Amino acid sequence: MWDTLVKIVQKRLDYGIFPDKFTNNYVISTFLKNGNHRDAAKVAIEMMLQEDTGNALSRILAIHACHMYLREQKPEPWDTNPPPALDEDDDEEVYVRVPTIVNPFFDDHFDLNDPNHLIGKTLMMFCEGQDHLLHRSYYFVGCGLYKKWEKALEFLKIYSGSNKEGIITRDAVEQFRKSLETSELDASASVRCELESCLKALGNAVCDRDLHELAMAALAEVPALEQADIDAQKNNFKHWQEVRREALEKQTHAFLREQAIEAIKAKNKELGRKEELLYAFENWDQIEMELSEVETEEAALAAANTTEEEYIPPDVQKPFVTKER
Repeated sequence: MWDTLVKIVQKRLDYGIFPDKFTNNYVISTFLKNGNHRDAAKVAIEMMLQEDTGNALSRILAIHACHMYLREQKPEPWDTNPPPALDEDDDEEVYVRVPTIVNPFFDDHFDLNDPNHLIGKTLMMFCEGQDHLLHRSYYFVGCGLYKKWEKALEFLKIYSGSNKEGIITRDAVEQFRKSLETSELDASASVRCELESCLKALGNAVCDRDLHELAMAALAEVPALEQADIDAQKNNFKHWQEVRREALEKQTHAFLREQAIEAIKAKNKELGRKEELLYAFENWDQIEMELSEVETEEAALAAANTTEEEYIPPDVQKPFVTKER
């Protein structure tokens, strides 16, 4: 059941279903309550792909979904609806329509398919511009997962060597280091050297607060925010009912007006027929002229249809045959 729901959310154009922020919040919350962190993160990723950050509640739920998936990854496959594999042993040739791509281009958005890249970009989008320890930490983690080393370097240059304390958690730094170690970035690359230097210069900016505790503490804001969501959704229902009523009245008015016009046309046609009968003898000469014109046109049309084209027999030449002696 959950796989089908996620498939509908991911293929919104095929199914014609476009969830709003209230629906996304409800779906993510339901997945989290059922311990389905993978699908909760997938819904958050869909919001990222649509560049829809929703509201404050959406931000908390999306970050928490990604956090729980990274914390408790399960061995289940990421893609539960893979395309069917082709039978290579079949002797029958199968022709597959392939779209022609004139200029192949990786857009770094909809073309992403690696789970770490998708979750990393989702964390970066929902945490960007938020001045909170949780958001700063997960923005940095997202840079590592998404392998955006230049963005991470910009972030570190702001806080490295700073006297401020508690800028980022140690857990976030460790997760970023793991992403950096497993990356294909050359050890001698200038970006990597700068990252290592900035990480060492963080100093007191790194705190020992637990990242999981921060994520769980953020959920304490949900009860206050969800009531505002409920009230806004109720107002939407009232507004939609009003829009539906106005549309129904408009369509009813147009239908009745069309019916009245058709009735007037039918009445005018009937009055015209009666008028023609009443004044038939007074307009007899005009009627005869009209009948004569109609008969002439019908005769000409009949003559054109019955005229046969001149038959030209085919020219058949007898082949020359030699007699054998």
